[in-house]
Amino acid sequence: MKKLLVFCFCCRIGKIKYYGIIYLNLIKGDFILNKTEILQYLTDKQIPFTKYEHAPIFSVEEGDTSNLPNREKVIRNLFLCDAKKKNFYLVSLFVHKNINLKVPSKRLSFAKQEAMEQMLEVKPGSVTPLAILNNKDKNILMIFDSELQNQTIGMHPMENTATVFLKFEDLYTLLLPHG
Repeated sequence: MKKLLVFCFCCRIGKIKYYGIIYLNLIKGDFILNKTEILQYLTDKQIPFTKYEHAPIFSVEEGDTSNLPNREKVIRNLFLCDAKKKNFYLVSLFVHKNINLKVPSKRLSFAKQEAMEQMLEVKPGSVTPLAILNNKDKNILMIFDSELQNQTIGMHPMENTATVFLKFEDLYTLLLPHG
């Protein structure tokens, strides 16, 4: 039987309020997806999306100067860890929203590149909620900003050379069964 632990509570990180924090405890196995495979996976799951190919985008500033449509709907994804580097978090929020990484009970910082590549199987600049599907050890807490609900959001499909736009609820529905 698959296990999924869902935290349905509200928490505050700085001035930002978060709802619907989910922990995905995925089934162990070889489920490493690259850009081509994740696009096929979305198609196979009949999740509608729009894809835009573009030059690699490594930063918010580069994204702002690109000709990508609906840039205000693109999300940024922060791969964080606690001070002891035992708890990892993938936080998704709109690209221009600020976040305070100091939480009263924990101090969070950006996880090291090596941890990101090992746990999510993506390179810097390509972090995406879709990469949670690649987490073999199933030890990352996925956090979505509540403002993403009922929105069409843009994210990289495992590589920063493209952006896909899809409904947040479709993303949530895609990730939920893998618990």
